[in-house]
Amino acid sequence: MGVLRKIKQLLFDEISEIIEWIVHTPETIIWCFSHANIKNGAKLIVRKEQVAVLVNKGQIADVYEQGRYDLTTVNMPILSTLKGWKYGFTSPFKVDVYFVNTKEFLNFEWGTENPLLIHIPEFGAIRLRAFGSYSFRVQDDPIVFIRKIAGTDGKFTTESIIEQLRKFVIAKFTDYLTESNIAALKLTSNLNELSNEATFAMKNDFSEYGIELTKFIVEKVSLPKAVEIALDERSSKRIVGKMATYTQMHFTDSFKDVLTN
Repeated sequence: MGVLRKIKQLLFDEISEIIEWIVHTPETIIWCFSHANIKNGAKLIVRKEQVAVLVNKGQIADVYEQGRYDLTTVNMPILSTLKGWKYGFTSPFKVDVYFVNTKEFLNFEWGTENPLLIHIPEFGAIRLRAFGSYSFRVQDDPIVFIRKIAGTDGKFTTESIIEQLRKFVIAKFTDYLTESNIAALKLTSNLNELSNEATFAMKNDFSEYGIELTKFIVEKVSLPKAVEIALDERSSKRIVGKMATYTQMHFTDSFKDVLTN
């Protein structure tokens, strides 16, 4: 086989006819199919919980949701414009295909390394610690996430973003506590309600980066000892007050029974 024929055969072997992402690892968010050449009419297979994005020399082109596609000028309007394919094309073309995993990534821990300084209506400025977990997913339209977070990283994993997200979670939770003017007792006695309200309040902050915050859980809030003592005293007085009211009502009812008998 001559040298020229060998080169032609090598180029032919490098042409991709099927583009797909089969092997998932639990922590992979983005995987790039980067090949030398893709032929006209090549099959693009996008599986469940995947979105495929064509990127041409760093420019984001066409986006594909779950399904099977023939890559022609009809199905690649943005890329065709970028490539200047006015009358279609016949030769293989070069492009990167980024597969984005849109599944939910579960139970990532967050916690305050240093105490948060927030204002509580009953006690003024106090320092507290908190920790819990959160879950997230990339939005169905991944362009914002790619542009603002992942960039053109060919293999973007949860490890690539987890520390950044942890700091973001703490910052936004601090903002939520500060702006909500929340009562101290609620910080410790009703964590489920606190978690639900915080999740709802923080969703827009995450959405700006192409991320959907699916769940935010506050597992524990630690208040200063003096605040805890004051809350315990208030709770005790409330219980005593309720008991006194109950005793008075019971005595009144008993006295009425004596008078009527």
